Amino acid sequence: MKLVVLDPGLDSTAGHHYHLDLVLREQAAAHGLPSVFYGFKGMDPAIEDQFDARLIFDLHSYAKTAGLPELAPIQNWSTKNASFCRNLCDGVPVDFAADDIVVMHTVLGSEMVGLYLWYRSLPDPKPRVCLVLRFPPWFHLARRYHEIAVALERYAVSLWTEFPADRVMMACDNAGLARFYGKLAGFEMPSLPIPIRYPAVTLREGGARRPRFVYLGEAREEKGIHLIVESLRRRPAALAGIDFTIQCGRPELLGSLLGEWRRDLQEVDFIDRNLSEADYLALLSSADAVLVPYQPDIYDVRTSHVYLEAVGTGKPVLITSGSWMDLESARLGHTPARAADFTVDAVEEALVRLAGDWQDLRALGPAAGERCRAYHNPATFFNTLLSLFP
Repeated sequence: MKLVVLDPGLDSTAGHHYHLDLVLREQAAAHGLPSVFYGFKGMDPAIEDQFDARLIFDLHSYAKTAGLPELAPIQNWSTKNASFCRNLCDGVPVDFAADDIVVMHTVLGSEMVGLYLWYRSLPDPKPRVCLVLRFPPWFHLARRYHEIAVALERYAVSLWTEFPADRVMMACDNAGLARFYGKLAGFEMPSLPIPIRYPAVTLREGGARRPRFVYLGEAREEKGIHLIVESLRRRPAALAGIDFTIQCGRPELLGSLLGEWRRDLQEVDFIDRNLSEADYLALLSSADAVLVPYQPDIYDVRTSHVYLEAVGTGKPVLITSGSWMDLESARLGHTPARAADFTVDAVEEALVRLAGDWQDLRALGPAAGERCRAYHNPATFFNTLLSLFP
């Protein structure tokens, strides 16, 4: 038995792909299973070496193909599925055993049909397959394309029902998304824990030091980084005693904005690079509070590793009302600082409240952190994944 991981989204240490692949490799080894990783051809050479990855995929998971706007969702879906199938047929040996498991921890509709066509072509015995859905069908699509995205996803999921249910498993990374896909597919979809690799739980020493509030991860607009910066540009008096560190993972997303932010906010520490896992966890450990003001109508059924990392280490967290983080806070018994909506005014107001309340919120953190670590951890994730198969 071996674990075969297909991940065209692994290219660097940025984002959740790297983290999940680390977990899969380590947990496979802990279970005595050999693992093989297939990834994007543009992968950072250091990451390629770390995973001994086979680079076979021409298109990154989140690549967009050029074309007429009216054809964009169909053309992108078709082109990427065809490319994915071709790359699998050309790059993956067919020496599978019946108890092998092929895992895609982040499968998209633009890959699901290509994966199906490849899997259908395999000789018997075919391996087992686990497909984990982390995003709704309209992920990164304009609202006018949502309906067609749902139709294409329904079709892609339906193809897989021709295989025995004990050989092909689909799951989601949260209960809300599982309910959505269960209705879409017409069969129950389980949800999996999220395999967070936590740093040691530490509290920064007190004394005369200034508290530090930290934004971690990619510099994407839907993650609220722009709202944080615009709030700080207003320089509310209540935040004058707070140090802010803002990681701008994938800084190319910001273009010239980062230079403008640095000029306007010279007191803010902007980190304009992807971080190694050790540096990332050290930055998380250094935070007195973590800022996760994600857009709730995008993050209603999308999850946040940053949020769980912070909660699991007992940190106060700023979130937005109506997001998955809001629902998970209720489930875990975590008390966050909430922005009422996804606006500069709301984020500024929540930052001001956090500046006054972070010590009280920190005192409430350990109990929720323990509950978070007990469920969202690598071993529970991997054991639950394996248990999907009879």
